[in-house]
Amino acid sequence: MNGLAPPSIGQMLTWDSSSLSPLVLLGAVLALWYWWSMHRVRARGRLWPWYRTACFLAGCLLLIAVTGSKVESYGNELFSVWMFQHLTLSMAIPPLWVLGSPGLLLLRSTSHRGPGRNVLALALSALRSRPAAGHVFLEIFFLASGLLFIMPVLATGPLPVRQSYLGRCFDLFVEMPLHVFIGVVLMMATKPLLTTFVNPPPEWGVDVMQDQQLAGALVWSYGEPVALVVVVIFAMRWNRDDKRMNAAQDRRAEIDGDSDLEAYNNFLRSLSAAERPETR
Repeated sequence: MNGLAPPSIGQMLTWDSSSLSPLVLLGAVLALWYWWSMHRVRARGRLWPWYRTACFLAGCLLLIAVTGSKVESYGNELFSVWMFQHLTLSMAIPPLWVLGSPGLLLLRSTSHRGPGRNVLALALSALRSRPAAGHVFLEIFFLASGLLFIMPVLATGPLPVRQSYLGRCFDLFVEMPLHVFIGVVLMMATKPLLTTFVNPPPEWGVDVMQDQQLAGALVWSYGEPVALVVVVIFAMRWNRDDKRMNAAQDRRAEIDGDSDLEAYNNFLRSLSAAERPETR
């Protein structure tokens, strides 16, 4: 017996102090560090957008909620709860963290002298480098994989390679249909696909096939709206950066008289001059 009551929303959201995951501590430490760093930046007279703070702290709260409540325990028994937890870890939390720009906050809040210089050097080398057991290890895997996918798409801090917007757009639209495909497979399956969740406690009265169909519906309904929000934010940034680039080119043209256009016109004149002797 696992000692759990029959599943309900209220039961799952209950704080579970008996088996806290290390990810709860990670979420709390990251939230405290971010709040402290944000105040250091503002104390120096520099602005830090409120929405970045809201996004990052929301991600930390979500991490604490899905790993510190009884969602963690029910996730070992029910496929639908397991799917909800890991969709949150891989799809909801990573975009919130990346939109919070923690790497940029670290650069602005840490002193560039003394020990702070060593901290920055270590952080930059980690950000620009290429290269638990059981349930907790899987949670860390989903969280890390979500971060690895979303960082090249939305990150504003230092990265080893800055992919073009067209390349990032391709990555987004390749990944989006996967949730629909997996969700449909789970919802249309005629037998349990994972043996891990086929024997929930009998007193819960859980239908294993209905629970698997609910897991499939979560993949579809949870994954697509999050992906849509990411696409909208990505498109807004693409449009903003295009406008900045065009404005910079216009300013450059005003200063040097559009040297690129002049070079092209000179090239056309040279072609015309080269053709004149032949026409005679």
